[in-house]
This record gives sequence, structure tokens and C-alpha cells, in this order.
Amino acid sequence: MKSSTTDKPLAQIDTPLLAVAVPQGAPLPASLAELDRAAGGALGRATGAGDYKGKRDETLLVYGNGKAQRILLVGAGKAGEITRTTLRRAAAVAAKRARVLGTKALAVAGPPGTASRSRSPPPTLGGRCGGGSDGGWPAAA
Repeated sequence: MKSSTTDKPLAQIDTPLLAVAVPQGAPLPASLAELDRAAGGALGRATGAGDYKGKRDETLLVYGNGKAQRILLVGAGKAGEITRTTLRRAAAVAAKRARVLGTKALAVAGPPGTASRSRSPPPTLGGRCGGGSDGGWPAAA
């Protein structure tokens, strides 16, 4: 798998599947407003209606109208309990969903405002999946 990072706004990432880890119990973060617009407001409607809560491993898949063909929210659990392990788990959930969907590329973003100590947005990891005995997904580090 080839991977890279970017600091582009999430709505500007061109990918077949954009996965975003979202903490539990909060309304849709303001930093995801542009991405929500690209999804026709589906992210905000789902969180506002309580259909998506951000519980650990909970997912919500919507089809976007922007650069990301699909947007996958992945629950990261309680905001105060998010660790590197939590983020790896959310990325694994996203990778599994990408494999089921048959996508050849995936971009994963950490929870807005929690993955970075700086004032800049968290970087987004993107990759293309290819061969390997495990179906193309890297082993956990």
C-alpha cells in the first residue's frame, strides 16, 4: 500500500472513500461543515436526528456530491478517551469497509480538533490498496 499525508480541507480531497473519525456525543463539528455541504447536508441530518452518535466502531456511509465519492463517519468513542489505539481502530474499521465496498483507495482523517495539538487541522492519510497475502491491507503496527 502506498500512503501519503495532506493538510487539505477534507472537502477538497479527491478519493473514492473518505473516512473521518468522529467523537461520541457531540454535534457534527463545525470543521466538517464544508464536507457536510458536499454531502448535501446528510451528515448533519444524521447526527441531528440521533441516527449517528459516534459510538466506538459505529459507521455512517453517505454518498457525496463533492470530490469524495463516499464519506464514512467512523465512531471514535468518547472524546476524552481518544488515543492512538482508538484512531488505529477507527482506521481499521474504515479499511474493512473500503474492502467490502471494493474501493481501490481510501483517505482517513482523525477527529477534528483532537488529533493535533497545533491549531492546524489534523493531517489526512491517503493510500491506494494493492496485492499482498492479506488482501492488500497492511498489518497493524
